[in-house]
Amino acid sequence: KPFLVDDFTSLKSDHWKVQNGTWEVKNGHLTQTAVTSFATMVSLKNHPRNFVARAKYRKLKPGTYRSVGFSFDHVPGVSTQDVYTSRTDGRPAGGVQAFHRIKGKQTYPQDGTTTGKFEVGDLIDLEFTVRERNLTIKVNGELRLEYTLPLERQQGKFCVWNHAGNCEFHFLEIKPLTRTRQDIELALGAARHGVLVAEKQNELAAAKLQEQITQWQAERVRLGVTSGDVKKAAIAAHQARLQQAVIEAQIELLKAKRLVALSATDKNKQQQGVAETKLQDSLAARDQADGSYTKYEPKYPATSTGRRTALAQWMTQATNPRTSRIAVNHIWLRHFGEALVPSVDNFGLSGKTPSHPQLLDWLANQLAENGWRMKPLHRLMVTSRTYRLTSRTGNSPNPNLEKDPENRYLWRMNWHRMEAEAVRDSLLAVAGKMDLTVGGPDLVEVEGQTSRRRSLYFRTTPDNQMQMLTLFDQANPTECYRRRESVVPQQALALFNGRLAIDMSRLLAADLSKQVGTSTEPASQQQFIVHAFQRILSRQPTAEETDDCQLFLSQNAQLLAKPDSLKTFPTGKEEPTVAASTDIHQRARENLVHVLFNHNDFVTIR
Repeated sequence: KPFLVDDFTSLKSDHWKVQNGTWEVKNGHLTQTAVTSFATMVSLKNHPRNFVARAKYRKLKPGTYRSVGFSFDHVPGVSTQDVYTSRTDGRPAGGVQAFHRIKGKQTYPQDGTTTGKFEVGDLIDLEFTVRERNLTIKVNGELRLEYTLPLERQQGKFCVWNHAGNCEFHFLEIKPLTRTRQDIELALGAARHGVLVAEKQNELAAAKLQEQITQWQAERVRLGVTSGDVKKAAIAAHQARLQQAVIEAQIELLKAKRLVALSATDKNKQQQGVAETKLQDSLAARDQADGSYTKYEPKYPATSTGRRTALAQWMTQATNPRTSRIAVNHIWLRHFGEALVPSVDNFGLSGKTPSHPQLLDWLANQLAENGWRMKPLHRLMVTSRTYRLTSRTGNSPNPNLEKDPENRYLWRMNWHRMEAEAVRDSLLAVAGKMDLTVGGPDLVEVEGQTSRRRSLYFRTTPDNQMQMLTLFDQANPTECYRRRESVVPQQALALFNGRLAIDMSRLLAADLSKQVGTSTEPASQQQFIVHAFQRILSRQPTAEETDDCQLFLSQNAQLLAKPDSLKTFPTGKEEPTVAASTDIHQRARENLVHVLFNHNDFVTIR
């Protein structure tokens, strides 16, 4: 019985979950119309371990790479193994490729690549068989690739994707495989073939090492470091390099013979003939080595021109204070929310004048005198009286507010919005769920709502940015002067409807209830409110806020006690991963924490 059959005349929600991209039915076929990066649909169930998949699809005109692919063993955020065909406008025009991804990083092994030509609009019939770690790919009935999967097999989902192009899907069938005698014989043949190829690859690695050794020896003889026959040493180095070509040709011939054994088509036989000719040519070339090995590149001069050193010294010399002033202005902006020179990107004549020119010059001098070490400058700023000023103006009329409403002369501390990364990280930190792992490859931006790593590790390029960070004005990847600060409705929606905010509110509410207990008595509820304010807003609630929260918890629990009277709202594509509590009073607490995440004080630094 097939695991999955889909004629793609509609988007079947019982088979697929759309991860990203624009998928719609056009002319009776499911079409992906967004020219984007890896528009993907994921199966709802894990596929069989061993299976044969057959798909029919067309590549459409819009796009560049026009890659259409299929993933198996897909575990989100961990790894996946993939098969795809491409059709580009450049050279090569396209091909069939097997590759794999580990934590978002793609690897394209040379053994998994074959070239081919696919015209835009042609109906492509792709069939690939996966049995343990053996992969066989056929295109339009012709065997194109036999490949050993580099990753260990694991249970996972099946994906359909389209990268940098448009396409329409006509048919997909996935059938599980049963183990037969022929399968065992094929697996045995594949294993024997793998051993032969591995042995040759070991020989190739040894030959590469031998080339380095003979090249080094030939160079020492040529340069007079050691005595010996220069011509003989050169021929030995040249032969070592040509020996690599012989082994590479032997590996190609082994693979060509294996393809013929599996499918004796005219094309495969022709490839075997080409491989045999290439091996004969490489053997003849090795026997005619003339000593033209690759010589070492000339050494660079022992001393440089000094131009870069001169530029660095000119930029940092005492008679050129602009460099230290710019550095101080940037650091001051990050600590105080406003720069001493408002035109951060313009220190020229058309820029704005500093609010405190003497302070700017003094701090610039401190930076230079401390050997351009920035840690003392940071310490000086954050331990200053100005940094420790309150941002409040007081309840009574303040004369300073009338004289300097924009706080140009720093009579109070500026309050400012959290940076985008700090907003997301604060959700994780207050819930105690932040993954503090240091380093590693960059993370794909689409995992921002599920991954618990710090925001700084996510990929940020002009083309790849996390949506939540973009809404909260993340750093512009093309310039580094200052971030803009905006207050827009989409920010509130991100905290109200976002999967991450909902998940963290439920986890934090559960943690706080463990601390204060689950009693619904007013004293216990007040303890919960106080702890929630301290954890989320870093302050005590006012008496009025406490009363409002007590009323909210009571009324919300009453509403939740009558689920039939409540209206269910659609959750969209990103459903929370943490289930809501089944206890109405705990659910009310979860909702209160979620409300506090949407409080202005949560995203404001005072």
